[in-house]
Amino acid sequence: MRAYMINLDSDADRLDWMRGQFHRAGIAGWERVPAVDLRGAAGRARAAEWAHLPRARLAPAEVGCLMSHAEVWRRIVARGERLAAVFEDDVSLAPDLGGLLADDGWIPPGVHLLRLETSLRQVQVSRRVIARHGATEIRDTFHNRQGTAGYVISPVRAQALLEAFDANPAPADIFMFSGRMAHRVSQMIPAPCVQTKQGAGPEFESSIREELRARVGRHGRPPRQVTLARAVAWLQRQSFRLRERPELRVVPFAE
Repeated sequence: MRAYMINLDSDADRLDWMRGQFHRAGIAGWERVPAVDLRGAAGRARAAEWAHLPRARLAPAEVGCLMSHAEVWRRIVARGERLAAVFEDDVSLAPDLGGLLADDGWIPPGVHLLRLETSLRQVQVSRRVIARHGATEIRDTFHNRQGTAGYVISPVRAQALLEAFDANPAPADIFMFSGRMAHRVSQMIPAPCVQTKQGAGPEFESSIREELRARVGRHGRPPRQVTLARAVAWLQRQSFRLRERPELRVVPFAE
């Protein structure tokens, strides 16, 4: 399975960190994708284009993050491989991740979006195990799926995200896992990926975090809007609870 890693040209320290992480995890076939840097005027302009849409009050760095993931999805669709792994550049990887990704035959065909990351917060996961590789399980999950630091995606799901990109912009994790795009999402347990800010490595400066702090300080948090997408997400959560009887648990990091 090919692995993609999103990295700003200016973030050489993060690139060095990820080289070490891929080596530690036994992942040789990875490809760096230059991140879209929209922290300046270009980002504010693109954010202004989307400002009239629900959920689209984005900081320029959030716009750049979403567009960076979209560039990876385009490459995945163009190459047509069955599955691909995507990573941001501020993560710690478990040492056995390379073995889990080397042969994707153990991942069922119906899994189109598989979270590798844990936020170390409680999430709803199905009690039903849909695949197992040694001590690692795959289960379906719903709600509280925060972060886009590590995931496996199929060209089918990548194409669906690209088709919804301009009509439904939102922070990358909300766009991928909530509302109209909240189709089936699975979780690898224990998770082989965690952001370094969770204490699993150096805490890199986050431009998104800094921009959001500044915006909240100036204007307060934006009001939560009752939108069709939010209503759909609520209905999907209820359906998942009835169908799967999920358990609430913290997904551990596979150190």
